[in-house]
Amino acid sequence: MKQFYDADLQRIYCFNDEASPEFWEKHWQQQVASLKYHQAPFSRVARQTSSYLPPGSRILEGGCGLGQEVYTLHHAGFRCTGVDYAEKTIAFVKQQAPELDVIIADVRVLPFADNSFDGYWSLGVIEHFPEGYDPIASEIRRVLRPGGILFITFPAFSCLRRLKAWLGFYPVIAEKHGDLTGFYQFMQRPALVAKHFEGLGFIIKKKHLFDATKGVKDEVALLKPLLEKIYHSRNFCLRVVRQLFNLCLSPLCGHSTFMILQKEN
Repeated sequence: MKQFYDADLQRIYCFNDEASPEFWEKHWQQQVASLKYHQAPFSRVARQTSSYLPPGSRILEGGCGLGQEVYTLHHAGFRCTGVDYAEKTIAFVKQQAPELDVIIADVRVLPFADNSFDGYWSLGVIEHFPEGYDPIASEIRRVLRPGGILFITFPAFSCLRRLKAWLGFYPVIAEKHGDLTGFYQFMQRPALVAKHFEGLGFIIKKKHLFDATKGVKDEVALLKPLLEKIYHSRNFCLRVVRQLFNLCLSPLCGHSTFMILQKEN
């Protein structure tokens, strides 16, 4: 994956396969063979949701993919709707789990009335649009009721990545301005994303970086072989090592950011 630094907007542009509907169809199709909808009613997503919203609350997952979290939220007692613009993927979900409410829709133009939902989950979605996430954020604000909760994750322009940018490890984006062919995602400053949502009338309830193992293995070539083994291992001891690594280093090197925000009343 090729990475370029934009000093003005304080983010990293990543180029590989373009994150188009066709890309996601292929991506999700590759995971179908190993897909198993969770039988346990409380995934991590369901637990976080239950901490802020009561059962029966109406939840929207924007960019639901194969619908695993729609499934877990549905079976945890929430009225969950999933949307995705990958049409074949949505058709597959409806076939495999007809009890789920999933529809074809674009997170930038949602087919719901204002104030329709109590909660909104966005798991690694806002970073994949080269024009930025302004339309997505505006739609999130529109469909959430006053007091509604937004749960959102996205790749972080962490302290480690900012250090690499300062040291000149990333070429500047200026040479690619106007040509975003093959754009995959942004890595963004958590503070700037938080400020953007605060400007839309949201209150930050929680914010932290996570997954330092991936954050370091993707950025430090010398450590990648070792961390790759730890990252993918099913061995109990190595999984403990990964958790300790994440616990200690995520604030500085976490790959992604998790935020919980509340729309003002």
